[in-house]
Amino acid sequence: MLGISLTSDITKRFYTGVRVGSHLWETEYEEKENYIWNYERVDFEGREVSSFSDNISDSDKGENDGSNLYYGVFIGWNYNNWSLSLEHTIFEMDEQKPSFSSLALTYNF
Repeated sequence: MLGISLTSDITKRFYTGVRVGSHLWETEYEEKENYIWNYERVDFEGREVSSFSDNISDSDKGENDGSNLYYGVFIGWNYNNWSLSLEHTIFEMDEQKPSFSSLALTYNF
């Protein structure tokens, strides 16, 4: 990840900020499909004349990688030496948008 974060004064009681940048990603996937075909032929009286059944399986494995944008916001609250912060960041990856949220409590000494 490489980006920039713009924030208000983090030494104040409340602070906010935004972040934006680019990230590299890599995924591995495996797709599996299974089809079951059943066919029955009956005569006019409902008796089975012939039947056919088949099971078709297909699988695909692969990898994707790329570089996309990420963006997020954060807010924090300072009290004495303690800080409570909340962050939410969205990562774009092809057709997906995974996100990351965190709540942090820190003590500064």
